[in-house]
Amino acid sequence: METPDAYPPESAGGMMSSEFTALPKDLAVGEAIERIRSLGRKKPLYYVYVTDEGNRLQGVLAMRDLVLADPQTPLESVMLKEVVSAPVETDREEVVRLAAKYDYLAIPVVDSGNRLLGTIHSADLLQAVEEEASEDIQKMFGAGGDEQVFSPVFFSLKKRLPWLQVNLATAFLAAAVVGLFENTIARITALAVFLPVVAGQGGNTGTQTLAVVIRGLALGEVEKGLAGERGTRECSRGPRPVPSTRVCARLPFFRRPRPLPCPARRRAPAPLHPCRPLVPAPRRSCRCSPSRPSR
Repeated sequence: METPDAYPPESAGGMMSSEFTALPKDLAVGEAIERIRSLGRKKPLYYVYVTDEGNRLQGVLAMRDLVLADPQTPLESVMLKEVVSAPVETDREEVVRLAAKYDYLAIPVVDSGNRLLGTIHSADLLQAVEEEASEDIQKMFGAGGDEQVFSPVFFSLKKRLPWLQVNLATAFLAAAVVGLFENTIARITALAVFLPVVAGQGGNTGTQTLAVVIRGLALGEVEKGLAGERGTRECSRGPRPVPSTRVCARLPFFRRPRPLPCPARRRAPAPLHPCRPLVPAPRRSCRCSPSRPSR
């Protein structure tokens, strides 16, 4: 019997347990019930599988059919022949998806010759779900999937630096686009106020798209052949921030201009340096005193 240590930890072989219950297909129902009764007192039983002389998986037993069958009937006649199994090289994401689809408490693991090697129990499946979820979340934010809190510094840098370089390149690209409108921003300085607003809307839109796509990948909704179609759909949803853009574009029209300060209410200016020439400030009209007509 092969041990789980001989397979990668993220495969079905690395997750399986070598403890399972299997009975030969030519065994009588009465004798099978006696064996199941004796084994049930020692360890919990999820499913009872049926194998042939070469330990090849043939079926699984339903307890209701087993109890109602004649004691002399062989197990081959009462077993369920359609058994859902996982090859030993299957990735753990596929195993979790398989268990969720059929709502099984355990999944049998077989090799290329359909020989029964072990089973994956529900506790191991829940642990795999948690690990896959945490790995997907870390990848979504540009960290390594296998990075932990107390990982070595160089290991964390190796996982994070590539995405940080990509982020830096996109930031320089955005700065170059803003530089194309330098003269316009210099004439209308109010446009500089909206730069963080535009950047925030673009970042939120990208985060929403990233979350939806990663969830689809984790649940198997996005297949390899549908990647182009999914990308086209997300590009068509690019104009989603248009209503927010319209609101921001209308805000300057509701902004009231501030009146000029009244000269009478101004504080006394600080004394000038004796060597600095005194330049008289231009006279301006204020709102608190009526302007005199020019002669």
